[in-house]
Amino acid sequence: MGEGEGEGDMLCFTPTLILPHPGEDIALLFSSLKTIFIGVEVEPLLLVNNIEVIYHNVILVLKGMSLQVNDGQIVAILGNNGAGKSTTLKAISGLLDSEDGEVTDGFINFQGERIDKTSPEKIVRMGIFQVMEGRRVFGDLTVEENLVVGGHTNQNAKKMKQDMDMVFRYFPRLVQRRDTLAGYISGENSRCSSSGGD
Repeated sequence: MGEGEGEGDMLCFTPTLILPHPGEDIALLFSSLKTIFIGVEVEPLLLVNNIEVIYHNVILVLKGMSLQVNDGQIVAILGNNGAGKSTTLKAISGLLDSEDGEVTDGFINFQGERIDKTSPEKIVRMGIFQVMEGRRVFGDLTVEENLVVGGHTNQNAKKMKQDMDMVFRYFPRLVQRRDTLAGYISGENSRCSSSGGD
């Protein structure tokens, strides 16, 4: 499916989506880069501050995008086609370079660490991954095999098993389909399968 024809990209960091405040300079609003909750300072889980994204060194695609996600929040990026939703997600997940794009201004922090110049592999290991639009699974592999392939950055067998158990807790229908070829499961279940392996 093309953009605007159905399912869109998702960015997951267990388990949160994103709400933007376009053009709002969060660094000015939250000069300490912390939010106050009942007298306790808590650093935002994700902070995108006034980023600018340019493709091919000349095409300005995003300017002044800011958003903040606090731990436990569930939020979403909404907007028309071409508004910069996918570009924002790619900037957060480190995927701009694959399309000759870069964050040229502003910054992105995750758990207090700057990530806008970080490799996608390291960002995945930190817990952020993007579930791309459409059915991005290996159709000839089972659901469980897709999860194993998706978790290839995890080199600890015990941690891999824990992660698989967590995926099956989040998406219980995948347990029943773990031995089914991923090409034969529904679109919803294939998105769960592709998101679970990252």
